[in-house]
Amino acid sequence: MGGLFLKFSLDNVETEMSLEEFLKSEYDGYVLKPKEEVEHLDQEDDYGNVEYKLKLVHPNQERIEQLTTQMKFRLQEGNGEAKYVIGVEDDGTPKGLSFQEMYRSLSKNFIV
Repeated sequence: MGGLFLKFSLDNVETEMSLEEFLKSEYDGYVLKPKEEVEHLDQEDDYGNVEYKLKLVHPNQERIEQLTTQMKFRLQEGNGEAKYVIGVEDDGTPKGLSFQEMYRSLSKNFIV
């Protein structure tokens, strides 16, 4: 996998790790919940700083340009902060992603 690194602060402790390491720590020990136990979100709002994305696995250049425009809009709506909920359809239905799909989706988001 690629060499994307995350730098973040958790409980006032600066941490740096690869995207792959971060996702492995999040997926480690994860147990798939039955469909009826998964929280269904409200439908995505066309305005505001929250964007739902099912996945971004193989976007072409045109799609990357659309995503960039969309991200700029969400950043403007949120005064510099945008929140992306990955693995969720626009109607709020959570679908989830495999480790590989999540890794590819997040690494594509960093390209935008």
